[in-house]
Amino acid sequence: GFKDRETVLLVILRGDGTLKKVYVLNASGAEFLDEEAISAVQQGAPFHNVPEGLKDKHDGLVKFTFHFLVEVGNRPVFRMRRY
Repeated sequence: GFKDRETVLLVILRGDGTLKKVYVLNASGAEFLDEEAISAVQQGAPFHNVPEGLKDKHDGLVKFTFHFLVEVGNRPVFRMRRY
């Protein structure tokens, strides 16, 4: 690779921690990286012990974005950020 790539996902969990849906909000420009980011979230499910405070009061869902960043420099670096 020759430039940094970042995939931003919207992750939606049911109140019991099972995955309802994952969307690509911002594609990295490298489809295989976006697919790997989605796969990582899918493989991590279900997410146990979801705190009540994270659940939406109206629908009981948990919604958050998750960033997968691959930086290219002297050495490739993989970082994940959650906002």
